[in-house]
This record gives sequence, structure tokens and C-alpha cells, in this order.
Amino acid sequence: MTRIKRLRAMAALIEKDGQYRGDPALVKAKGLLNDTEKIIKNHQENLLTWWTSALRDLVWRQIHMAEAYIVSMLPEPERQHRVAEILYDARLILDRDDPVMSPAPPGPPAPGAGTPSPASSEAAKRAFAYELVRRYREAWDDRYTASRGFRNRLIVLIAAVTFAVAVLIAAGSLGMVWLDLVPKQAHAFLAPHLDDLLAMLTIAIFGAIGGLISGADKVVNVGGVYNPFSLPWYLLFFKIPMGALTGILGVLAIKGNLMPDMHLTMNNWSQLIIWALVFGASQQLITFMVDRHVRSLTTAPQGQVASK
Repeated sequence: MTRIKRLRAMAALIEKDGQYRGDPALVKAKGLLNDTEKIIKNHQENLLTWWTSALRDLVWRQIHMAEAYIVSMLPEPERQHRVAEILYDARLILDRDDPVMSPAPPGPPAPGAGTPSPASSEAAKRAFAYELVRRYREAWDDRYTASRGFRNRLIVLIAAVTFAVAVLIAAGSLGMVWLDLVPKQAHAFLAPHLDDLLAMLTIAIFGAIGGLISGADKVVNVGGVYNPFSLPWYLLFFKIPMGALTGILGVLAIKGNLMPDMHLTMNNWSQLIIWALVFGASQQLITFMVDRHVRSLTTAPQGQVASK
């Protein structure tokens, strides 16, 4: 609603200036803002709309289209100021080679062409402002949609990996996975055993800590970047259960002699914790592709410095 109020104030300034009062583009922009307010007022967000963001997508696209119309019709000083602001913000989204990011200065008139009229100069400035806002906001909306979709995929991955960890812990505690980490009497198959449960929980916890440690830099180094869905935080939440999973699988691989050069002595909890931490941190070798995709969605193009 704050953005809509700001755009309405700009529209009032345009009408006060008088140059574009009654212009079809101004009328359309005000209609878009009215429709957006009705959508916000008459629709309540629920879990489905939060997941799909269909309502937010519609609202943002209508606001951004109205903004393109309104900015292009602002009086010259205000338009210049707003164009400068948008050019600064657009570094987060648009490629530095995009034509609207480096508008060519007006060259000398062609021989015999005469001096450009004020009307043609105003039309060129208006067209540039409209195209800049439109291109920037369309790119913003597209990245917003892509970020939302990837957030949803991360949530599904977090749930799936957490379920896999729970299954392995349950299998270990029921004797389906023979850890033999502590001396005990004959163990009945599918009978719960506290020692195995504690061992599996210990591996999972310290594996998760290893994943947390190896993934913490993704949040610490996020900086001032485009990040509407807090993707680095979702990435960190994904690395925690992933660390638990790789910790469990790594320890099981050692106990199964799949890594003959590595050993885990019975009843040695220090070794167990260390190996769980090491294998938990090694989840970074598996999740680096996810890291790369999140980085592509949250950083400025072509390594540009992005601060906002």
C-alpha cells in the first residue's frame, strides 16, 4: 500500500503540473492502481497463495506497469531524479550492457536537420523513462517469480532430506542398520534398542552441526543483494538436515568397510562425533550446485557491485 500511495502522489503531481492531465496513459495508470487496491482489499492471503504467490505476482505486475506510465510523465526535475534512482537500483537486475543502463548522449543534429524541437526532446525523455522502468520492473518480476519457485523447491528438499534422516534413525534404532558402536547382548531384529538410538541421534546432531558450520557463510556473506525470499536462509536450513544425512551415511560407510582406510572403534564416542562433523560438513560437496543457483538469483549480473 505504501508503494501505491507514493504512485498516487506522483500522479497528483502530474495533474497539478497540467502537461499530461487527462493523458490516456495517466488514466490507465490510475485504473491499474484502483484495480490493485481492490485485489488487496478483497483477497486474503492463505497457504496456497503464499506457496504460488499468484496474488502477489498480479499485484506487483500491475503496480510496476502503473509506475512505468507515471514516471514517464513526471515533470522534468522529478522525472530526472526518479530515473537516476531507478538506474542505480537496476544494477541489481539488469545486465550492464543493456541499452537502458547506458543511454547514449544526444549527438549533434544531422546536417540540414535543424535543432530538435522541445516537443521531440520531451517525447524522447518520456520514452526513455518508460522503457527504463518497464525493463527494470519486468526483470524484477521475472527474478521474483524464479526466486519464489526455487524457494518452494528448497522447502520440498528440506522436507525430503529430513524424512530420510528420520527413516535412517528409526532403522538404526530398530536394528535394521547394524552399527555395533556399543557392546551389548544379542539384539533382536526390529526391537528398539536405546544405545543404537542414542548413537544415531548423536551422528545426526553432530552431522547437522557440521552442515551448519559449512553453510553459515552463505548467510554471513549475503551482503546487500536482491533477495526477496531470503533464499540464503532457506539454503542454510537445507544444509542442516543434509549434514545430518551425510553424517549418518558416512559413518555407516565406515562401519560397512566401504572406506577401508578409515576406522571407527567400538564405544569410542569421540571418534563418532568427529566423523559425524566431518561427513556433515562434506555435504558442501553435494550441494554446491544449489549454492550456485541461489547465488545467481541473489547477486547482480556480471559480478556488478550490488548494494541497496
